[in-house]
Amino acid sequence: MTSRRLSRAVVAMWTFIICSCVAAHAQHLSFDPPVSVPTAIEFQVRIHLATAGTTVQGLDLVFTYEPTIVSLDAVEAGDWFTDSGADHYLWIDPVTPAGAVHVSAALLGFGSAVDGHILTLSFTALAPGVSPLHFLAIDLRNDANAPLLFTTHSTGDEIVIEEAIGNESSSMGAFKSLWR
Repeated sequence: MTSRRLSRAVVAMWTFIICSCVAAHAQHLSFDPPVSVPTAIEFQVRIHLATAGTTVQGLDLVFTYEPTIVSLDAVEAGDWFTDSGADHYLWIDPVTPAGAVHVSAALLGFGSAVDGHILTLSFTALAPGVSPLHFLAIDLRNDANAPLLFTTHSTGDEIVIEEAIGNESSSMGAFKSLWR
């Protein structure tokens, strides 16, 4: 009986160690938005890829934003693609509904294990408020076109659009409230 308990403990310990190592080496996607911007301002948000040393060649992802707060003006390849030395493919689904973006992209010829910004998103602030940024679907592929199964992503990302103070005379409290 003691031998069986010891065997179970050893198996549990090795399972924990293996799962911990796999999670520590997972690829990770995250938004890199500014903290806040005033309305009617154009700004950019980048999507960052941390490869964890694994070769990545392509991706397919869907993310959402709040279209009443911000307008998405453009999606462009980030420096991970443009500085790689390889040609790349970038496709944005034209029939995705407002507030969602479906992007497919790949390096052509070889993959890369370097971290970098994969996409640059250009927005215009439309109204004061908060636009959450959520990844809905992520499919990263290696240089053999096999899925990278342990991909993680950031959560709780958001764009904050603050109300601008007009040119008319404003109280000092209105100015101070911008930094609270």
